Parts: sequence; structure tokens; C-alpha cells
Amino acid sequence: MATFKTPDLLTNNAPWMSEAERSRIKNLEGLRQIYEGRHKEYFYRGNRTQHIYKALGPNAANVMYLTENIAGRASLKYADLLCGEPLTIEPEDSDPKAKAAITRLSEQSSLATMHYEAAATASWAGRAYWQVIVQGGVVKLDSITPENIHPRYDATGKNLIAAVVKYVVTVAGNKYVRVIEHTVGKIVHQAYLLDGNAVKARVDLAVVEAGIEEVQETKIDELTVIEVCNFSTGGVGATDYCGEVNSLIDEVNNRRSQISRILDKHGDPVAQALESLFDAQGNLKTGDVLAVDDMSKDAMRYVTWDAKLPDAAASLVNARDSVYGELEMAPVLMGVGGGATSAETWKKFKLQVNQTMARVKRKRLYMSPAVKRSIRVMMLMDNAFGLGVGRYEVKAVSLTWSDGLPSDPEDDMRVIVGYRSAGLLSRKRALMWIHDGDMNVVEEELQLLADEEAASLPTGFADPASVIDESQADPDAQTAPQG
Repeated sequence: MATFKTPDLLTNNAPWMSEAERSRIKNLEGLRQIYEGRHKEYFYRGNRTQHIYKALGPNAANVMYLTENIAGRASLKYADLLCGEPLTIEPEDSDPKAKAAITRLSEQSSLATMHYEAAATASWAGRAYWQVIVQGGVVKLDSITPENIHPRYDATGKNLIAAVVKYVVTVAGNKYVRVIEHTVGKIVHQAYLLDGNAVKARVDLAVVEAGIEEVQETKIDELTVIEVCNFSTGGVGATDYCGEVNSLIDEVNNRRSQISRILDKHGDPVAQALESLFDAQGNLKTGDVLAVDDMSKDAMRYVTWDAKLPDAAASLVNARDSVYGELEMAPVLMGVGGGATSAETWKKFKLQVNQTMARVKRKRLYMSPAVKRSIRVMMLMDNAFGLGVGRYEVKAVSLTWSDGLPSDPEDDMRVIVGYRSAGLLSRKRALMWIHDGDMNVVEEELQLLADEEAASLPTGFADPASVIDESQADPDAQTAPQG
């Protein structure tokens, strides 16, 4: 019989999730459906739609409902702009040991991928969560599914002070709930047998997961769970799908579905024949067999439909533009409205994306502290548990973000030429700009330029050290008489 050292985290004969937790999970599931484009499931089957949809034919389940996943694509686009290119993380005082540790921890955690996933998740869920874990002496960052974590905040509701992770697993046909409680300095692991939705009894952790200690001391005065907020309203992370976004998405789906329904209904013309061609039994009086598309008979014609749908199409465009407006997403970034093909259109493009980039900067303000804290916690845990690595001082770090927008070489070149002409930029700095700071290429280019300039100069202007004294070079040369 197992002996349990820690107090129970769950109560026997009670649901393994509280009503408040279930409400939060239900809300997250709806937001995930919107993000993944499962709009028919969310709006139509979930009875959240504002519109009436009729079945096609006698089958009541056959309902046309087309979806356009603008919100999901916008979330990924924001992640592209925020974390599409790896950010540079360095210790503020350039300590080589700390810098090497940051590089190693970043590689162990696939940090660029973690940042991108967190940016996309926080966009639809409002918050994403990381946890620092140690596996075989290797410290790395891991993500937590938003539906599995139940955060706890201080009295302000803004600062994360603890978190409980809960999820159901099936072992040998029995269902168990795995519970992990994160508090400052300690992580508690427990497992419970479930009877339906209720907790039946606490069981030995090894039944569900072997090799895990029930209590893990982190040896640091930090919570090992990091919260990554989306842009904040009043200090609380907010999802991008707030305001009128959901109802506008439903409107876009409705417009697309109804227009397609009408076009589908009238897309195939029907052949119509005069009644005079048929006898009482419905057979052709002439005995001839007419092909469905035989329009050579005067009594045969197609039933066609030539209605125009400009108003419906305009309504669809307006609804789509309204979604872009609520999301502060420039349509040109979503492939709508064309791209930049010249210097002037590039300037126009940059003006069009100003509002979007302002939102990206807001997102960056709330993601930066989480990134810095994750590095700090990983470094602390690395010093405490890392194997085969020398200890080092944990340093504050600085972050260098990329704006994620494609660069225009012509635009960059105009800036470089302008600075060079005004004497405000050295040749070396200009080459560093052109070659993205690759110093090997820069030094090679500088040497090539110097060689070309030396070769093009007249002999009289050449470097004196490079001029050969012919009298010394030719032993037969006559010495000039001295005056």
C-alpha cells in the first residue's frame, strides 16, 4: 500500500474539475474552434449563429455552410510578424559564460519554435504557458496546453503565483487524472482514479507515470511556470477574438454560404419541353428520343437564371473588411489588395501596415518580460540541476526583435547611398548593413575594394611601399652620378 506524503490536491467523490474551471475550458474550446476554422461546429452546430440555414433537399443534415478562417490566418500572421524570425538574446554585459549558456539553453528548447507557438496560442487564447523542465540533467522549456492549466493569481488578478496542470489518461482500461501543482520552490505530482467524472481515490503515481518523484524541490525562488500574455487591456492578457470579431466572422460565413447556395441552385440550367410534345402517359408523341441537351426542337428550351448579385458580393467584402478592421490586420498582409512592385507602392505598403505593426509592438511589450523570465528561470535551474556544465552567474538579458516584414533592397540601398553621400556612414558600416553583419564577407569585400582601388591608381599615386626600386632590383643597372 502506497504511503502518500503530501495532502490531496483533489477531493474524493467530487468532480475532478470545478464549475469555474469547466466554464473556462468551454470558453477556450470555442476560441480554439474559431482559430482552427471549425466554424460550422462553433456557430451552426453550437447554435451561436445569427442566421437561418435551410437544408438542401430532404436530408435535414445536408446544410451548406462555408467558412473563411480570417481570424486563424490573422493569428498566424501576427506570429509571423512577432516571432517569424528568431529574436537575439544576449546578456546585458556580454559575459561569455552566460552567453554560451543562453545559446545552449535556446538550442535545447528549440526556443524560436517555442516563441512562435506561444505568439500564435496567446493570440486566440489570450495567454500561453511555458514550464521549465529537467530531463536527464538537460534543462529546457516546454509548452502547456491552455486547456490543461488552471492558473492562480494574486489579489490583483495580474500576477501568477501558482498553477495546477490537470489532464486525463487511460491506463489498462481505467481512467486517471494526472495532477501537477506548481508553486514557488516546489512541484507536486499526484494521480487519481476516476469514476466517470468524479474522483474515486488517490493512487500511487507509478501506476500512471513511473520514475517521477512525488515532490520535486526546484531549489530556486521562482515559479517554474511562465505566463506569456497577448496584448493587454488593464494588465490582463486579452484574446484577439474579442469585440465584434466573432459575430462578423459569422456574417462572412453566412454571406459566402448564401451566395454559393444561390449560385449552386441556378448553376445548372434545366431543359424544359412543351406539354404538347407528350401524351397522357408522359411519352413523346413523335416516338423520337430527345437528348437532354437537344435544343434543335422549337418546343425545347433551357430554363436559365440571369440574376445579378453585386449587392450580396459587396456585403461579403464589407463584412470581410470589418473583420480585418477589428483585428487591426492590414488586408495586404493577408494577400488581399496586391503587393509592392515599385518604390512608390512599397511606401504605400508600409503606410498600410502601420496599424498592424503598432499592434505587433503592443504584443511585444507583453511577451518580452515572459521571454526574459523564461531565460532567467532556465539559467537558475541549469545551475541547480544541469549535468556536465560549469556554473555561471545568472545575468539580465537584452532582446533584439525583428519586425518580421520583408525588406525592399531598393529602399535599403537608397538609404545607404543617402547616408554615404552625406558622410554619415562609413564604408564598413554600409557593407555590414548590406551583408547582414557577416563580418567574413565584409572584410573580404573591404580587401577587394582596396585591391581594386590600388590597381586603378596611376603609378605616381601608388603606395610608396609598393613601388619597386629598379636600381636595387637589377644588379646590372648603372648608378647615377652624384652631382
